Amino acid sequence: MPDEGSGKLREVTIRYKDLVWSFSCTLNDFMGHGSGTHQSPHFHFQMRQGPRSIINFNDFHVPFSDADIHDISAEMANPNIRRRWSHGEGMSDFFRPEVIEAMLESGGMSAGGEGDGEVKFDHILTADEGTSMNGEDIRALLNEAKDKGVLLGSLLRKGRIPNANVTTIASPGPGVVEQKSRSGRGGKTDFEQ
Repeated sequence: MPDEGSGKLREVTIRYKDLVWSFSCTLNDFMGHGSGTHQSPHFHFQMRQGPRSIINFNDFHVPFSDADIHDISAEMANPNIRRRWSHGEGMSDFFRPEVIEAMLESGGMSAGGEGDGEVKFDHILTADEGTSMNGEDIRALLNEAKDKGVLLGSLLRKGRIPNANVTTIASPGPGVVEQKSRSGRGGKTDFEQ
């Protein structure tokens, strides 16, 4: 998500099972610095398996390809250019309002259950002024969602609780990896949690 980054040119964290890959490139890295391979545009890479570090950010300066340099230069020259992933979307694309709306409309749920995957839904029910809600209606709706394997939010949106308004909040769930940031020199050398 864009609000997780620290403003670097490239800062991406990807998880597959218990492997976590993190990529980082500052403007200084892109311009080249120091001597040897550090002089050419490069990025830093980190790889972890569970809590174990396999490759640390400061172990390698990986050079960019000519195509990478062209793409990043174009993005720097024109901030309206939007970077896209060719083999999957990032979480910022996943959390677009129309995608969340489609998830709630479809009612589908991941195998792990609501709130266990990539998206966590929280629902706030507010009774209409001068009325109340029946707790048994809410419990019955919770059980129906569980029995049918659908999102509770999809049933709530159908007005199944009389005299109530629903507000649904979507946020990254526990299935989403947290952005790993490269720390500065002299401190922690591989990554901050």
